[in-house]
Amino acid sequence: MAAVLCLLLPAITLLVYFPVFGYDFVNYDDPDYVYSNPHVLAGLTWHGIIWAFLVVHSFNWHPLTWISHMTDVELFGAGPAGPHVVNVLFHAANAVLVFLVLKKMSGAIWRSAFVAAFFALHPLHVESVAWISERKDVLSTFFGLLALWKYAFYVEEAKQGKSSKQSANYWWALLFFVLALLSKPMLVTLPFIMLLLDYWPLQRFKPATGASSFSSLLWLLKEKAPFLFFSAASCILTFKAQHESEAVQSLSAFPLNGRIENVFVAYAQYLGKTFLPINMACLYPHPGNWPWPEVLFDSSVVVGISAASIWLRQKWPFIFVGWFWFLGMLVPVIGLVQVGFQSMADRYTYLPLVGIFLILAWGSGEAILRMPKAAAPVCLAGVVLLVGCGVLARNQLQYWQNGGTLFHHAVATTKNNYIAYNNLGYYLFKHDKLDEAIDDYQKALQIKPDFETALENLGVALIRDKQYDGAITCYRSLLRLNPSDAAAYSNLGYAFTVTGRFDEAIDSYRKAVQIKPGLVDALVNLGGALAVKGQFEEAAVQYRKALQLSPQDAQIHFELGNMLKNLGKKQEAMDEFSEALNINPEYQEAQQALQEFDAP
Repeated sequence: MAAVLCLLLPAITLLVYFPVFGYDFVNYDDPDYVYSNPHVLAGLTWHGIIWAFLVVHSFNWHPLTWISHMTDVELFGAGPAGPHVVNVLFHAANAVLVFLVLKKMSGAIWRSAFVAAFFALHPLHVESVAWISERKDVLSTFFGLLALWKYAFYVEEAKQGKSSKQSANYWWALLFFVLALLSKPMLVTLPFIMLLLDYWPLQRFKPATGASSFSSLLWLLKEKAPFLFFSAASCILTFKAQHESEAVQSLSAFPLNGRIENVFVAYAQYLGKTFLPINMACLYPHPGNWPWPEVLFDSSVVVGISAASIWLRQKWPFIFVGWFWFLGMLVPVIGLVQVGFQSMADRYTYLPLVGIFLILAWGSGEAILRMPKAAAPVCLAGVVLLVGCGVLARNQLQYWQNGGTLFHHAVATTKNNYIAYNNLGYYLFKHDKLDEAIDDYQKALQIKPDFETALENLGVALIRDKQYDGAITCYRSLLRLNPSDAAAYSNLGYAFTVTGRFDEAIDSYRKAVQIKPGLVDALVNLGGALAVKGQFEEAAVQYRKALQLSPQDAQIHFELGNMLKNLGKKQEAMDEFSEALNINPEYQEAQQALQEFDAP
């Protein structure tokens, strides 16, 4: 029967998720993780592998995740189909591993299968599977579950009196745990999960009544010392990476009281969405402070369930283990250390929800044991719930078709979601729907007027739509917020240029290249604006600076040639026009310029 279930679980997973194989990338982390990342697009190379281990990118250090994306490109090319297939296969494998781990530790086939089926089908897990950038979720969970599986074999050996030093399974568990951390650092809490499983169902705490003794706890902690060491190292590396990437929000931006409030609200909302999975979105904005009645109610729920699970731990230890599995695994992402602008995220529940499913499965089993006549209704209810989860997961899956469907849904199901409006605007802009894009950028700014990314994107869209005065106003607002934004000065200079305000344009371009001397576009445009003002010598200087950064740009060579021509430097001008033609033999303007020199 176990073998049949190991085949059935992947089958139902593929049945629910197969539409994702035809979905596109989304403009939410996917550019950084895959389709605009040159290291990933190069495929699996030694240079890429070294980069994965040495560089902090996208606010995290998770080298195995990068290597997995490189492997996708190597095997399937740069399109989205391959990564989608791999994500679904990892999710299917994880469902099987959930079943095998719980079955190995408890011996309960059907209860373990029930947990695994909920894991496979619950709609809260759609984000982790359908989002290509969340490969780190399915990959880290795969290794984390392998670590628990090997740990179960190790415990079995330990109970037979074998020394841990003689157990290959212990070291395999440690290796898989390290691989999990190299995929996503959220699994730093796995040693804590091992301790919970030691309590139940492995029953390694003594005495046998279930009441733990201080000495047995110390022994179990000592046993897990290598795991705790790697957890601590991962925490330090992750905090350092996120802090250096400026992803960690300051207490001035997110005060401590707001963070504590969010802890209880987020736990309660995760629990609520587990039982009523509706209005799910890819991004839930942090409100800063929650209404105190909501905080009071949610904190009462969390504290009340925690107290009840402790009180019932001897009678129903699965409640204690399942509840603190859920609470404990969410600690790294619950918001005490605020990273980004979200209050919570569906993807964070990927492995923590196993704890809630465990309570449901073993609770149902206990109900059947106490009331055998309830077996049929309970089993039927379980099947109905699983079918309902599958239907809701398929429905949630459709919102991940592309960035447009994703962020249309996000703004429809959340309030004041300025990031979703901005990302929706960006998607529409990339698909040449300028009026709609501008409208969404403006909605984002109505919610958060100091949102720099939306101001920058709105400015670009207004320039594309030839609303130059609006773009100038937009970039001036952006520069008041961030006076060191070189790109904003450069774009402002362009808006001044096309409206004939060349002195202001030159001033803006100068500020851009002072802040960022390597900004090629600003150097080129500065040269053009100086040329309009007749300052050919200085214009030539700017073009030469640009060529030092981009020597293979035919247009810059051509423009420099024009400046030299205006300065009467015939041979130097001809050399630049010739170089432009060497780079681009089809460059007709350069050909004509040379022909003019040859004309009698």
